Amino acid sequence: MRTSVRSTRAFTLVELLVVIAIIGVLVALLLPAVQAAREAARRAQCSNNLKQLSLALHNYENSHNTLPPAGIDSNQMSWVVLLLPYFEQQNLYSQFNFNKGSWQAFNRITLVQGVRIKGIICPDLTTKADSYSVFATTPDESTVSALHYYAVLGPNGPTAAGPTQPYIVQGVDQGFGFCAAQGAFGQGRWDGANVIPINNPLRTFTDGTSNTLMLGEMAWPKYLYWRPWTRGYYSDTRGTLLYASKNVTNPINSKFSDPWNDASFGSLHPQGAMFSRADASVQFVRQNIDMLSYRALASRDGGEPLNSD
Repeated sequence: MRTSVRSTRAFTLVELLVVIAIIGVLVALLLPAVQAAREAARRAQCSNNLKQLSLALHNYENSHNTLPPAGIDSNQMSWVVLLLPYFEQQNLYSQFNFNKGSWQAFNRITLVQGVRIKGIICPDLTTKADSYSVFATTPDESTVSALHYYAVLGPNGPTAAGPTQPYIVQGVDQGFGFCAAQGAFGQGRWDGANVIPINNPLRTFTDGTSNTLMLGEMAWPKYLYWRPWTRGYYSDTRGTLLYASKNVTNPINSKFSDPWNDASFGSLHPQGAMFSRADASVQFVRQNIDMLSYRALASRDGGEPLNSD
C-alpha cells in the first residue's frame, strides 16, 4: 500500500521580505497625507478659536463702544478676563472682584487653577509644559493655563510711510521694551466701578478693519514668559509690560522673547501663524511676509500702502 504525503505551501523568506517592503512603501506614501490632514485639522481649530474670540471682541465693542484694553493698570487683569461674558464664561467672570486691587491682593491663582478654556489654547500645544504658565512667580501659578492668542498692540519699527512718519510707541526702550500705541489695543485702568480703556472703537480704524490685525498666535514652544491668561498688565522700573499682548516688531516664528513686549508671534504651523483681523476674519499669515507690510497691517490708522502680501 502506498501512502501519499501532502505538501504544505508556505511563504519563502524572499516573499516575506517583498511583502514587508510593499507595506513600508505604502506607509511612507500614506504618512505625509495623514500628517497633512492632522495639521489641517489643527489649523482649522486654531482658526475657529480666533474667530470666536474675534466675534466676542466685536460683541464687547458693540456694548461698550470700544475694544477692551490690553491690560488694566490698577489690578493687572487682561483683556481676556473682560471678554469672558462674551464667549459663554459669565459664571467665571462673576467670580472676579475687580476692586481687590493688585494681583497679589486677590488670589486669582486659586480662582483659575484647573480651569481650561479650550478657546484660548492652541491644539498644537498639548503637553503641560507648553499649555500652562511657565514663568511662575508663585508655585501655584505654574498650574494655571497659559494664553496662546495674543492681542496685537500695534507696529514698532520702520514704517512703509517713510522715516518722517514713525509709528507711535509709548514708554522707554529698556527692560520690557516700548508699548506700541497704534494698533487695536491699549492699556486701561479701573476706577472702582468701570474699566476706563484707551478710546479705540472700530470706527476709528481708518486703515479699514480688514486691513488691521487684531489677534495673533503666540503658540511656539519654549516661549520664556508665558503667564496665566488672566494677567495683562505690570509696571516697574523696567517700564510697562502688557502680558497678553505683543508689538509687531519681529518676524513671525523668529522666536524672539526679549524685550517682552516685542516677543514675536509664532506657531507650530509650518511656515507661518494664524491671525484675525479687526473685521473678525481669520487668515494664515506666512512668516516670510515683508516686514513693512506686516507692521502696516498691525496699525489701525497709519495710512500706509499695502502690497500684495
